Amino acid sequence: MLLLVRDQPRSVNEIASHFEISRQAVSQHLHVLKNPGLVAVRPEGQRRLYVVRPQGLEAIQEFLAQLWPESLERLKASVETESGVATDLFTTSVVVQAAPEEVYDYFTRAELLLAWMCRSSTSLPLS
Repeated sequence: MLLLVRDQPRSVNEIASHFEISRQAVSQHLHVLKNPGLVAVRPEGQRRLYVVRPQGLEAIQEFLAQLWPESLERLKASVETESGVATDLFTTSVVVQAAPEEVYDYFTRAELLLAWMCRSSTSLPLS
């Protein structure tokens, strides 16, 4: 949905036409995106148009920029504690074979984020 409203404002009907879910479900998703400021809504006649708020995306980018180094430092500490300091460099990449919306859920839903990012779900508060 964010990709659809990234470049131009769109109505719920326009957005819904891209998915196999009801307009009501699209409205609920847009409401969830609106609450943290990821999208803005503006009335235009009888329609309400939704568009990405760059400021909201910047907040996510800042959060991830802080999150990744901390997680990578924990990885580094874990690996080096187990095997000593490596003399060869290790690099990797990961391909996630899933719909972008599903991956987005794993970054935005606390319980899913905790499941893959933290060793223990008690590491981060949920509130």
